[in-house]
Amino acid sequence: MARLGERAGFPHRLKPYCLRRDIATSLADTGINQPQLLQILGYRKIETFQKHYQSTNIVVDIQATFLGSTSKSDIIKEIGKLCLRQDPNLPRSLIIDQKLQARNQPELQQLERRRDALTQGLRAQFAKLKDGAAAPKFAQRQNVIGQLYRGRARAEKENFQRVLREFHGTADLNLMVSRLEGKNTLEGLRPPVDFVFKER
Repeated sequence: MARLGERAGFPHRLKPYCLRRDIATSLADTGINQPQLLQILGYRKIETFQKHYQSTNIVVDIQATFLGSTSKSDIIKEIGKLCLRQDPNLPRSLIIDQKLQARNQPELQQLERRRDALTQGLRAQFAKLKDGAAAPKFAQRQNVIGQLYRGRARAEKENFQRVLREFHGTADLNLMVSRLEGKNTLEGLRPPVDFVFKER
């Protein structure tokens, strides 16, 4: 669940409690009466809901009210739910260049050199690496390999999180609205064309 939330762009770690809280606030926003709400959540007092689950989000289009224009509350709600949908352009994993960039960190390269030096030392003493399993250098080599593996995984994860942040940070709001309104994506983004007819 935490991995799915990370890919969807949530800034905080997702937990099962998040689902319970979202269901509770969604039920409250629908106008369900208190006895039913308490029965669904398994509480006896409404104070517990108000303390832990009461929504603090504003669900009114204040800008439209201020400007006297038509409210776009439905679009606002849908945009808020976009993070729960799978965007076809969402990065699934790092490309090869991004993986290489993550692995080219100085500390990881130092671990690689240390691993190679220990490997060469073992091969100079033993015909096969497994023959030196009892040697201290073998244990050191295994420890360095473990550090290298964990370091690579951490670097790739950090790089992938950065890629996701960049993706979500450059999301096109106009594209979102066009999709929500059911318009053709390209037509919704094309600027209007003015035709000028000249007499011959």
